[in-house]
Amino acid sequence: MIWISRMMRLSRWIAPVLITGFFCVAYPATDLLAQGSVNIDRRTMSEKEIAPLASEPAAFIDYREDMRVLVQDLARFARRYNRNFTILPMNGVDLLTKREDGDEDRRVPARVYLQAIDGMLQEALYYGKPEFNKPRKESGVKYLEDWIGKAAKNGVNIFTLDYADDPKIVSELYAKYEKKGYIPYVAPATEVGINKFAPLPKRPIGENAKSIISLKDVRNYAIIRDSSAFGTQAEFAVEAAMTNYDMLIVDPFHRRNEFLSRDTVHKLKFKKLGGKRLVLAYLNIAAAEAFRYYWRDHWQTGTPDWLGYPYRGQPDVYHVQYWRPEWRDLLFGGQKSYVYGLVQDLGYDGLVLDGLDAYRYHEGSEDAE
Repeated sequence: MIWISRMMRLSRWIAPVLITGFFCVAYPATDLLAQGSVNIDRRTMSEKEIAPLASEPAAFIDYREDMRVLVQDLARFARRYNRNFTILPMNGVDLLTKREDGDEDRRVPARVYLQAIDGMLQEALYYGKPEFNKPRKESGVKYLEDWIGKAAKNGVNIFTLDYADDPKIVSELYAKYEKKGYIPYVAPATEVGINKFAPLPKRPIGENAKSIISLKDVRNYAIIRDSSAFGTQAEFAVEAAMTNYDMLIVDPFHRRNEFLSRDTVHKLKFKKLGGKRLVLAYLNIAAAEAFRYYWRDHWQTGTPDWLGYPYRGQPDVYHVQYWRPEWRDLLFGGQKSYVYGLVQDLGYDGLVLDGLDAYRYHEGSEDAE
């Protein structure tokens, strides 16, 4: 594939940046979106939020705002080539609001960010973290329920991803989410271990033959983080074609470093009942992975200087300074970039953006991972 060879020769693309804001520490969990709803269905962005200079001292870096800007700029880039491209952030509920200038206690909707996204996916709201088949701590549940509930009331499409395979737990979760009006998926393993479709429920909730045009049409979905367990790419596509999920989220790599081909992605877009569905690629925008196409043999912590320490328990996945021009360039710096290939060359309908909570790691939160 022409794009894959081009991607190995990433060019420099440094966007103009200015200093803005100030160093932010933990935000109080006060009223979310208290200032009214924001229309996120159309994302024409009239406002311009600018990231701080990467060379400035850490005291001047607003890590949360930089994450918002990263998502906003990535969305803007992708929609140059597909104006209906879906952006679905995973976690990062704190990013939905921001401090109002000059008032430390007042929070307002992060309107530009909300215009850039099509909804949000919350991981392990009730089950699966920190342990599979085990409930989240009650304090964490209450915090997330408050944020997500208010976001939903203000028009944000909410998707959830819990990790459990106990039939009773799975049944209870789907019943609970149905009452809330969220779109759930309960995976039979955690994160990269998701290598098969969930056996429960036997058929997707709200199964239908309709063609899905946008995220608002989705009534159910599934996620596969490791397609290699299905065998070849062709065998994976055949298995997926036997399902009727409205949306599939997949890791764009087969066997870690082999891209799912454009033909495979195209085949994934059709349900068994004949209708079309959305196919979104999973992408961690705050981590560099040593087994991906862009990795260089000499890279290690500090080389290049935007590459940080490995994730806890994942020695081949590294934190990055996601606000740095070099990392942004790798992600969406032009027609040789990662996102360009996913949009144009491989034909995905959208992206699920993971890693949004990385700002907590850079702020020094002890439980950031």
